[in-house]
Amino acid sequence: MKTKNLLLIILFVCSLAACRHNEKKSTDIQIPVTESTMYLTAKDTMAVMYLMDRFMGLVKEQQYDTASMLLRKIAVVERSSRPIPLKREEAAKIAAMLKQFPVQDYEIEHIIFKKADNNEVKCRIRSGQTTINWYFKPVRYIGRWSLCLKGFGDTSIIN
Repeated sequence: MKTKNLLLIILFVCSLAACRHNEKKSTDIQIPVTESTMYLTAKDTMAVMYLMDRFMGLVKEQQYDTASMLLRKIAVVERSSRPIPLKREEAAKIAAMLKQFPVQDYEIEHIIFKKADNNEVKCRIRSGQTTINWYFKPVRYIGRWSLCLKGFGDTSIIN
């Protein structure tokens, strides 16, 4: 009788352990970690195109000070980046740089969207007999697009 009771207890404990083992498998749901995705619409592309056309139109009309005031720079605040206006001295340096290459014509070679703060517009500029490339960095912050120049630390998105 004791062996029978002992055998039943062991069988009961084993079945409980088996049930708990199966429960762990069914409750361990693994959620894959993915990078945040930026959802774009045609409005986003049009907004960036508008900023580029506005900026380049002002440069073609030799309104360098006004054009440079359209540009923003990236400020990192508490692990997030946001576009902020250029300081007057920075805008003056950009305007001086723009004067060195009077734009006769331009063509947007490509627009690449990756993340809200990591995008690229490559613009081919014709200045006299010279053709040069300017790289811009459109940034979306709280649903609004701003135009930044790609800095020296930035690399092209295209491999």
